[in-house]
Amino acid sequence: MNYLITKQPKSKGIAILLVILFGPLGMFYSTIAGGLTMTLAAPILVLSLFGKAWSSHDFAFNMLGVLWTFLSYILCFLWAVSAVKDYNSKILTEAYDNNYPSIPTETKEMIYQNLERIKKLHVDGILTDEMYEQQKNEYLHRLGLLDQSQTSLEYQVEFDKTFRRNRNAYKSWIIVLLVVGLIGTWLILWADNRNKKQESITQTKTIDYSSPEEKVTESIRQTTDFDASKKVLTEPLPDPILNTDAIRINIKEKGISGFKVNSASDGTNIESSSYFIFTDKNIYLIKNDVPIKYWRVIKTIVGPNGEGDEIITKEGDNFILFGSVRIVNKQNEEIGYDGDFCNIEEVELNSKYIKK
Repeated sequence: MNYLITKQPKSKGIAILLVILFGPLGMFYSTIAGGLTMTLAAPILVLSLFGKAWSSHDFAFNMLGVLWTFLSYILCFLWAVSAVKDYNSKILTEAYDNNYPSIPTETKEMIYQNLERIKKLHVDGILTDEMYEQQKNEYLHRLGLLDQSQTSLEYQVEFDKTFRRNRNAYKSWIIVLLVVGLIGTWLILWADNRNKKQESITQTKTIDYSSPEEKVTESIRQTTDFDASKKVLTEPLPDPILNTDAIRINIKEKGISGFKVNSASDGTNIESSSYFIFTDKNIYLIKNDVPIKYWRVIKTIVGPNGEGDEIITKEGDNFILFGSVRIVNKQNEEIGYDGDFCNIEEVELNSKYIKK
């Protein structure tokens, strides 16, 4: 059937293409309200997430920015197509009303009764053949209009049902999309928070210096060839001494840190200025100011004459001092010496606060 369309319908293809090319701005072709909403909301949300990622150097917010950029585009597609369908259905409804006006005063029964009446008048000779044919055609024409209007009304009712189902389907997909975005956001933040907690637990472990030296010695003996009682390595290390892979030694005991290695008497290639730092899984050699491999933050300080590079290992909120250089505060009071804890607020890592 041909309908009189009083307004120009919109194209779903053009709506999708404009969203692909211009993002939320392309939605103004389909819906002004949707275009305004997405043009304001989507960029603010996405740029806020990427800005947070840039300022905090947090990878999780980068992932959230990518996630919501992707979801925003899909949301724009769904909203644009749904708006075009809604608009086209409205102008089609107007076309139905313009073409098929209702005929409330005439019914099929009345038309059929009138047809029977004029037929009887024709048989009785009251109506001539010409008059009978003229009136019969008029009633049949009215009957056709009524049937056509009723068919259009039934079709419109079915069309409205289908349209409502399609519109509800689009709304359902939009809701599903938002739920997926919220769940994805929660999972990413939960995983990021869990990783941060794990890192915090690992990085804030403190050294238990209350353990007897025999216990520390035995635990080291069970896992390495390091003789803690003599503070020397009993097995020569391969050259060069700064080879990372060659000097990494696995250790089972946790919370052991800061054994000083004296000059070895058996010809091992280690100098007295080298130290072993024990961590959760490994111990690493630090020779002078060269950290070969480090797990905690390592800070090097220099003596008054530029000699005696020393290592300070960060442990939680404190620093552990190693070496022969004594650290003093501004009042020239000694803060720590070789293996002691030192509060970071009590010392400035500056040569004027270091003296032999």
